[in-house]
Amino acid sequence: PQSSPYMLASGSLVRLSSCAVVTVLRAELLPGGSVILADPHGAGNLRVRPNGAIDTQGGRGGWARFWVDREPDGDENSIRLLNVGHHEQRGNDVFLAASIVPADQCSAASAPVPEPPAVLLSDEEKAAFVRDGYLVVRGVVGRELVDAALRAINNQLGQAQCVV
Repeated sequence: PQSSPYMLASGSLVRLSSCAVVTVLRAELLPGGSVILADPHGAGNLRVRPNGAIDTQGGRGGWARFWVDREPDGDENSIRLLNVGHHEQRGNDVFLAASIVPADQCSAASAPVPEPPAVLLSDEEKAAFVRDGYLVVRGVVGRELVDAALRAINNQLGQAQCVV
């Protein structure tokens, strides 16, 4: 497999369809036709680890490189990313669904993520966290983001290729 060079240029923004990691990544074409996808707000690249976990802590090796192909049933911006590491080292085809961010949406997609609000925990809340292993802090994450996260999680749970 190889990337189709006309589909994706270095610097293009790519949005993952549903994933728990950063959803907009910046593409860099590599010799040989593969791409790496960098988190524009961090130092790492998207990777699919050997165990199937997805994160943005990758370097430039096979687990962080992808071949790009057009999504057969998608629109002109729909693509799928075939992980090079899984394909070459494990003989498995691990795909991630994504789309190319149109140029007129690039500034909004690459805008910096706002800083989260500062929250000071009381001694009682800290003790409850130590005791229970979790803490509910209401009002820190906006309703819109919570709803979007729940939709993405529920959508992934219903898909056969969901990596948990």
